[in-house]
Amino acid sequence: MSGHSNTSNSRNGSEQSSVRHLSSSATMADELQAILTELETLTIEQPRQALAQALRAEAIAREIKDKHSLALLLLHQGQCHYNCSELRPALEKFSAGLRRFSRLRDAFYQAVALTRLGMVHLKLGNLNKALECNGKSLPLYRQAGRPEFIPEINLRAATIHYYQGDTAARIASLKQGMNELQRITDPPDQLLHTKASILNGMGVHYIEMNELKRAIPYLNNALQLYTELGIADGRAIVLGNLGKVKAREGDADTAEDYLFQALELFREAGKIDQVGLTLSTIGMLYFERGSLEQAEMWLNKAKSDLTAHGIDVYLAETWLGLGRVYRASRRFDEALHHLQQALTVARRCGERRKELEVHRELQLLYDELQRPADALRHLKEYTTLEGELSSAEEQRRILESGYGDRLVKARRKREQSAAILDELKSQLAQRQEQARDLYAQLEQNEARLERIRRHIRAALQAPQQAKARHIQNLRVEMTRELGLDSAGSQGRHRRGEANGDDVLARLSCRLTSTEAAICRLLLQGCSSKEIAAALSVAYRTVETHRRNIRKKLGLKPYQNLASHIRNL
Repeated sequence: MSGHSNTSNSRNGSEQSSVRHLSSSATMADELQAILTELETLTIEQPRQALAQALRAEAIAREIKDKHSLALLLLHQGQCHYNCSELRPALEKFSAGLRRFSRLRDAFYQAVALTRLGMVHLKLGNLNKALECNGKSLPLYRQAGRPEFIPEINLRAATIHYYQGDTAARIASLKQGMNELQRITDPPDQLLHTKASILNGMGVHYIEMNELKRAIPYLNNALQLYTELGIADGRAIVLGNLGKVKAREGDADTAEDYLFQALELFREAGKIDQVGLTLSTIGMLYFERGSLEQAEMWLNKAKSDLTAHGIDVYLAETWLGLGRVYRASRRFDEALHHLQQALTVARRCGERRKELEVHRELQLLYDELQRPADALRHLKEYTTLEGELSSAEEQRRILESGYGDRLVKARRKREQSAAILDELKSQLAQRQEQARDLYAQLEQNEARLERIRRHIRAALQAPQQAKARHIQNLRVEMTRELGLDSAGSQGRHRRGEANGDDVLARLSCRLTSTEAAICRLLLQGCSSKEIAAALSVAYRTVETHRRNIRKKLGLKPYQNLASHIRNL
């Protein structure tokens, strides 16, 4: 008795423990979801605090074995490191998140991880890797049904093309991004942010083309959008570009005012890379005004900030600016050192336009140092690189202008093909539905046949005296399973039984009880062997009774006994 009590108590204890575990898991899942919701805002506004929360949430996700949340938290941690300008840890977290979402086959978050990896590679100066990540994310966004992210990918591609010096590809990416935006009705704030960035990119393109009047409307529209959205760092970017415009127009005071406003906004937003770029731009503004000491001070600040945070993408421009300042100050050794550093960084990052500028500056420096062989070498490299960039752009323009009509026709054909493909997909879906119905019917018929086979096997294996009953059951089962008119057949069977009973009642005065039993079995369709088994008599006895019945009923040799009885 005590043993039974102990067993019962242990079972109750395990059940209570299981309930407590389930309750604890549900509580932890709710807590994890609350932290994930909070991280959406914290990651942007307070990345350090968000990183601590993300690590706490990671421990909970591991406890409850939530694989999707674990992968998502890696992206949050990477974004926190990225917002703190900690690029190497961000790269590791985004790469780990991409691997996890690839195993989970989540197309959308794979695309998100690739996009963020591209952002890190861009800041690290790995332009080819950044462009590769961008290219891989586009089909994943389309596969996930999230076209609203595509304009941002086009914008990032344009930024990469800018550093690579591919002007035609850059403007093509910007226009493609604007076209994608126009297809989206009632865009959310995120897409308006992307639109402002694309407008700013168009403005920068025209600044480089020295078409300042065309650049200003784009920049003003971008500034207005950023102001309406309340995005401080976006406003700062546009203000910096407006400062460049004013500097080129000769309005140095207004340019300085714009640049210092941008610098303050970037510092408030914690955008270290943009702070470094703006410091470099301010330094070059002072250089153009002839204030070499001020220029050197601001450019050195930019170099320190960018180097400390491992941001290579703006370093080539900063090294180049310092080289120009030192050359103008006649400090040729320092100028040569900084220009060679600028060339190294530009080549490492794939910034061909910047590499072109550095070759030109080195050629001028070697001319002043009276080293004609070195000057000639850099002049040749400058000419070769300029020819490659010019021919690539010219070839692209020829292709775009010469094949414009073909491109339009190809797009139309693609749209028609897409419509045909949709129609074929619809037809395929209908055929698949029909096939599923037929397959279900086939399975039902297979099940019916299997049941019939079981009855047949039972009838064959049954004792001799029970075969007649099994055969009758088999007939009924086959009628029902094969979908015949079971109701009608049962009605006819009942009517046949009723008619047989009436006939036998009329013949009872002329037949013995054994002969009447044989007649009843004949009316049921049994053979002489089956009747003998059912009555437990010999086969010859049944045949003798059948001859006697035929004599009593006056049947001729060619008449069938069972049919004659039914027709009475």
